[in-house]
Amino acid sequence: MKKILLIGGAGFIGSHLKNRLLDHGYEVAILCREMPDIQDADVEYLVFPLDDMAALAEVLPQCSHVIHLASATTPGISVQEPSTEVINNILPTFRFLEVLQQYQHIHLIFISSGGAIYGDTGEEFVSESTALQPLSYYGASKVSIETFLHAFQQQTTNQITILRPSNIYGPNQPLKLLFGIVPTIFNRLINDSVLEIWGDGEIIRDYLYIDDFIALCLSVLQATDDLKGYRVFNAGSGHGYTINQICGFVESIAGKTINRTYAESRRVDVKRIVLDSGYAELEFHWKASTSIEQGLRNTWDYYLELDGQPSGKIDTDSKLIYCP
Repeated sequence: MKKILLIGGAGFIGSHLKNRLLDHGYEVAILCREMPDIQDADVEYLVFPLDDMAALAEVLPQCSHVIHLASATTPGISVQEPSTEVINNILPTFRFLEVLQQYQHIHLIFISSGGAIYGDTGEEFVSESTALQPLSYYGASKVSIETFLHAFQQQTTNQITILRPSNIYGPNQPLKLLFGIVPTIFNRLINDSVLEIWGDGEIIRDYLYIDDFIALCLSVLQATDDLKGYRVFNAGSGHGYTINQICGFVESIAGKTINRTYAESRRVDVKRIVLDSGYAELEFHWKASTSIEQGLRNTWDYYLELDGQPSGKIDTDSKLIYCP
C-alpha cells in the first residue's frame, strides 16, 4: 500500500485522520510548517514549503494520495487583509499544483469549506449544485482553489475530490482567535469568563463531529478506483442549530451556566447554512451518525481529562467568536 501525504496533517483534523489511517494500515507522511511537539514513530514528518520542488520530488513518487488540509488563515484573520488569503493559502497551493502535474497517478483530496463558500442561499438545505457566493475572503479563497483544481483536472489525469465539511468539532480541537465556537464556549465556561457573541445568537450552522468526517475521508480513500475526474461532496450532519442552542446543550452537559453577552452582528456572517450530504450518502453509503448532544458530551469529557484546558495555543484576550 502506497503512502498517504497529509498537507497540514499536524492540525486538528489531520491528527485524527492520521490515527485512523495508521489503524487501517496506511503508510502516512505529514507535511507541516514545523515539527510538532509530539510525534508518532510510525509517521514520516516533512518540514519544508509546499512549493519546494526538490523536496516534493523525493516524496510524491511514493504517494498514491495527497490530502490537502492546510489553511493558514481563519475567516476572522483575513477579514481586513484579503492579500493574506492569496499569500498564505492560494499561491502555495497553486505552486504545489505545478509540481503535482508531474505525478498524475496521485489522487488529490482537497478539504474545502461547506460553511464559508455558499453564502446566504435562502435554502433549507444546501447541495453541491448551489451557487457559490462567499461572504468572507476566507470563503472566496476556498472557491478560488476549487476552481483552479477543476481546471487542473481538465489538463491532467489526476483524480480530484473536493470535500466541503460543515463546522467540524470534537476532542483535541485547539482554541483559535475568532474561530471555532465549540472550543471557545468550553473555554469560557471552564474559566468563568464572558462569551461575547456577534449578533443575537440565532444564526444557524451545521455541526459535524470529527469522527464522522474522518469516516468519510476513509470512504473516499477506499473508493479511489471508482472516483474519476473531478468530484465534489458536501459533508454535514443535516441538522442546523443556533449558537444559543449550542450554548444550551453545553450548559446542560456541564451543569453550569455560560456568562453570555451579545455584540453587533457582522455582514460576513452567514445567517443559515445546513448542508445536504445526500450525494456522499449515495456514493459512499456515508451518513453522520453522532448526535450534537453526544458529540458535545464527548468533547466535554475530553476537556475534563485535560483539567479543563483545550489543546493548542489559547488567546485569553479574545472575547468575540466567529462561527464559520
